[in-house]
Formats: sequence, C-alpha cells, structure tokens
Amino acid sequence: MPSPQQSIYAHYAAQDFRAALDVFASIDADADLADERLLATVAQCHFKTGDRRKAAQFFLRASKSG
Repeated sequence: MPSPQQSIYAHYAAQDFRAALDVFASIDADADLADERLLATVAQCHFKTGDRRKAAQFFLRASKSG
C-alpha cells in the first residue's frame, strides 16, 4: 500500500489534483510528513484547481520548511 505522500504524488502525476488535496487533508496535522516537496506539490494542486490564495499560503509554508 502506498504511503500518503506517494498517493499525493501519484494523483498529481495523473492530474487528479482534488484527490491529491483530499489525501493531504487527511495527513496535514502530521507536521513530520509535510516536507517542502510535499507542500510545494500541494501548492501546485491548489494553483491548478484555481485557488490561488491557498496556493500562495502553501508555497510560503514550503519555503519556511526547508
């Protein structure tokens, strides 16, 4: 069974951005899982679904995690 991070990356690669965001929502409280690459991917998902404000928030969060 893939990890949540692997699922997010797989959904992103398949351009199923909402599914990637759903998976992330289930792990967001676990700060250890949210590294800068994952946060940047989530930011891209928000951007590609039209939520520019959330995208900016996650890009900022990604920049602070590295």
